[in-house]
Amino acid sequence: MSKYYRVYADVDLDAIRANCIELMSKTEPSTKALAVVKADGYGHGDVAVSKAVRDLVYGYAVATLDEAVNLRENGINKPILILGYVEPEEYEALVKNEIDATVFDYETAKALNDVALRLGKVAFCHIKVDTGMRRIGLEPDESGVEIVKKIKNLKALNARGLFTHLATADEKDKTAALRQIAKYDAFDDALKKEGISFEIKHVSNSAAIIDMPQANHGMVRLGIALYGMYPSDEVDKSAVALKPALQLKSHVAMVKTVPAGEKIGYGGTFETKRETVLATVTVG
Repeated sequence: MSKYYRVYADVDLDAIRANCIELMSKTEPSTKALAVVKADGYGHGDVAVSKAVRDLVYGYAVATLDEAVNLRENGINKPILILGYVEPEEYEALVKNEIDATVFDYETAKALNDVALRLGKVAFCHIKVDTGMRRIGLEPDESGVEIVKKIKNLKALNARGLFTHLATADEKDKTAALRQIAKYDAFDDALKKEGISFEIKHVSNSAAIIDMPQANHGMVRLGIALYGMYPSDEVDKSAVALKPALQLKSHVAMVKTVPAGEKIGYGGTFETKRETVLATVTVG
């Protein structure tokens, strides 16, 4: 007997692939793609999504170590970046699974380096720069340059990425986002003067891919737009044709017609203003 689902998400992986191709058409041919699959791929299934776009992307981004290890255990071997904080007790698993950490201070970098030395391996990380979001990230100033120099000198840590996150790229007014890009570029230039370079640089989120080609620094992060949703109503929706990839489906258990003045549901919080047709759906 086939399994009956009261409610389920119908995910179109072909639509996700099409969105990936469509978004990357907005970038230079050499630009790498980082597919953001945190929170179970925004509810679409992180493993399934990762496999669906595997041939189209450089790697993946997640929020936690558990998410990253789950991808590894399910055969995802490309680079995986944890965008958020990693607890010190997680460093060994991170290094063993060759997962990239986000680093924003020397102490974390040194601790990762020491774990890698003990294991006889190399740890990987991307350095996060705070250009305006005011969350995690080192300051893009002289002190930040000195921190990066120290991190780059660690023998068992490959700091292969430099990135930042735009706070308002999905707004019509790009003034603040442009200011963030300028801060990132100035910091990168200051590092270059010190002989410091990075294999990977990334600034663009979904909104910047759509609206701000000047933010595409060799790699872009495909977030909410990968799943067919525009970051906001203020981005140029005509610039990319996105395909929604998820439908929530259920069943109608009963249909009835009730007169005006009927209170509906717990607490009677909704009252019909006219004769109304009600459908009870098997959700919840």
